[in-house]
Amino acid sequence: MNRILVIEDDASVREEILRILRFEDYEAVGAASGTEGLELADRERPDCILCDLLMPELNGFETLARLRARSETAATPIIFITARTAREDIRIGMDMGADDYITKPFTAEELLSAVSGRLQRRMSLEEVRERKFADLRDTITAALPHEFRTPLTVVLGFAELLERQAQRLTADEISEIARDMQAAGKRLEHLVENFLLYAEIELLAADRGAQDARAAAEIPDHAVAAIVEQSARRAAARAGREADLRVVIEPDVTVRMGAAELDRVVRELAGNAFKFSHPGSMVTVSAAPDRASDELVVSVSDHGRGMSPEEIASVGALTQFRRRIHEQQGSGLGLVIAKRLVEINGGRLAIESVPGRSATITFRLPLA
Repeated sequence: MNRILVIEDDASVREEILRILRFEDYEAVGAASGTEGLELADRERPDCILCDLLMPELNGFETLARLRARSETAATPIIFITARTAREDIRIGMDMGADDYITKPFTAEELLSAVSGRLQRRMSLEEVRERKFADLRDTITAALPHEFRTPLTVVLGFAELLERQAQRLTADEISEIARDMQAAGKRLEHLVENFLLYAEIELLAADRGAQDARAAAEIPDHAVAAIVEQSARRAAARAGREADLRVVIEPDVTVRMGAAELDRVVRELAGNAFKFSHPGSMVTVSAAPDRASDELVVSVSDHGRGMSPEEIASVGALTQFRRRIHEQQGSGLGLVIAKRLVEINGGRLAIESVPGRSATITFRLPLA
C-alpha cells in the first residue's frame, strides 16, 4: 500500500484530501505545517508528498528545499497544492524540484490523477534502475574479474619466471619480459585510474558548489587546438596507428573546461575509435567553433564496428557491448567518463553510427 504525506495548514482541506486518499486505499498521513511535515517525512518515509504552497513557519518552497536536501526524500515525488496560478510561482517550484502541482479548488479526480501519475512514474523509474543495476551486476561479474586478472596474471607469471630462472635468461629475454610486464602494469593502472576518475566525476556531478567553482576554468584560445591534436596523436601512438589518424582543426576558440579534462575526453574517444576499427582504416578527429550556438564542436569518426541504436541508448558505466562476440580490453568506462566530463562542463555528447560500418561521436562545449 502506497503511503502519502499531506502537508496542509488548513485543517478542513487537509482532512478532505486524507479522506479522498484513504477511500482509494492509500495509507495517508497529515501534517499541519512544513516543520511537522519534515518530521513525518523522516519517520513515515512516504511514497509521495502533497504540499501546500502558502503556509506559516515554512512555506511550500522552503519545505520543498529541505525535503530535496535530505537523502531519504531527495527522489520522493512532491506535488504542490496551491491557490496561486501565477506562472512564476509554478516555474520556481518546478525548478526547485517539484514534480507536479494542482490548483485549488480541485476535484477528487484531479487529485487522484496527479498522485497516481507520480507514483506510476516513480515505479517506472525504479524498474529502469533495477534493470540497469542487473546489467551492471552482470557486467561486473563477467568483465571485471577478467580485466583485473589478465594483466595481473601476466605480471605475476613473469615475476615468478624471473625469480626461478633469472640466471638462465639472456639480456634480450629479460628485456622482453620487462616490456610485457610494463604493458600489463599500464593496462591495470589505466583500469584503476578510470574507476577512481569515474567516482570523482559522479561526486562532482552531485556537488553544485563544485560545479559552480569549476565553471571559471577556461582553456585559452591558443591551447585548444594543440590539446585536441596532441591528445588524438597520443591515442594513435598508443594503438600503433599513427598513419591512420587525420586531424582537421579550424581557427581556435576559448572553452570553459580544464585542459586535463579536454585531453582525457579526446584520448578516450580517439582510443575507442582505434580500438574498434581495423588497422589501415582512417580515424578522423575534427574541431571547429559553431558560432550560431556559441559552442566548440569536436568529432571523432571511425570506419569500424559501429553501434546499434540499442547500444547507443544503453551507454553507461561498465557497459561492454557484445563482449561475448568481440573479446576486448577495458571496463567500458572510457566512453561514459568522456560523456560525464563533457556534461559537468555544461556540454553534451551524441553518438551517430551505422552498425558494422562506422561511428561518429560528437561533443559540444560552451565557448567562453
